[in-house]
Amino acid sequence: MLLLEDVTVEVGDRRILDRVRLAVRRGERFGVVASTPGEQATILSLLAGRHAPTAGRVRIDGLDPVGDAEVLTGRVAEDPQGPVTADVLLVTTPTTSMVAWPWARRTADGAADVDAASEAPEPTVLMVTADAARAREACDRVAILADGRVVATFEAGSNNHTPDQRTPGARHDQHTRRPVHRDHQALR
Repeated sequence: MLLLEDVTVEVGDRRILDRVRLAVRRGERFGVVASTPGEQATILSLLAGRHAPTAGRVRIDGLDPVGDAEVLTGRVAEDPQGPVTADVLLVTTPTTSMVAWPWARRTADGAADVDAASEAPEPTVLMVTADAARAREACDRVAILADGRVVATFEAGSNNHTPDQRTPGARHDQHTRRPVHRDHQALR
């Protein structure tokens, strides 16, 4: 349904995303925990077709959001009140419509917003946030980004990151095996 394959995005000499690989299945709720607003906005901008990656490819139902923009018109829609820097994208099949909700508009029951939106036929939900707890609560699977790279992916209900779910070379807490975040504490 949604695919980011070896996606790299560079702005000037700064690398925002570095060989990111994400595959979101149809009907799945998938969370991406990105610690910087730049990472969050970039992922959403790529899926909305506002920018092409420096390297790699982005697909929505096999279509390129930039190159196939005309084909996706009417199937992909952003929340007209919010910029692409929103934290939640909803992708609903069969029409593949995207709605971006700015995090600032949400209240404590924000997870309920995701649940209500998921009542549409066969929804696919991509949630991009800095809040790991919210992602674990609202999503089936979660990917953790640090320094522009995916350092772990896991089933949201699991309490442990197995070696198969860790990115080789990424830093992890030696006791919990969870990825070490920028503040040098393991994500809980």
